[in-house]
Amino acid sequence: MGMNKTELMALKWLKQQGYKDNEILRKSNTSPDFVCADSKRYEVKFLYGDKLIFSYIQSKTLKDDDIILVFDRDKFISKFYWKDRDKTNFNVYIMKPVGTSMQVDTETLEKLKQLKITKRESYNEIINRLMVTYNAINAPDEQLKNTK
Repeated sequence: MGMNKTELMALKWLKQQGYKDNEILRKSNTSPDFVCADSKRYEVKFLYGDKLIFSYIQSKTLKDDDIILVFDRDKFISKFYWKDRDKTNFNVYIMKPVGTSMQVDTETLEKLKQLKITKRESYNEIINRLMVTYNAINAPDEQLKNTK
């Protein structure tokens, strides 16, 4: 399965840090996204305004020493350890599980249609991005938990 744009930027960043291709293992559809030969684990996140959104499962899978790489548009912004998420300048949200169905009103549907979806994204990546965006737009406060 191919990588999305943010994962490609992270892979490039990891190589700039001195890792070679054979020292980087990409873990498709699991957290963290990358595990390197030195046992460092990296989760890649795209910045939505000032928010970093993690699924409930990600929040339970990530370890304290996992490194979160933050990207915005076409550039690396920052990195931090998962254990330091409450000390970052970002609003870190953890989505609580809410069941399996979504009701989408017309206004929200129009916002979702404006997402730039690329041919390089898998169906799972597209669905995940749609759900994250939908929840960021519509989730009541009790559904998104700010960790600060």
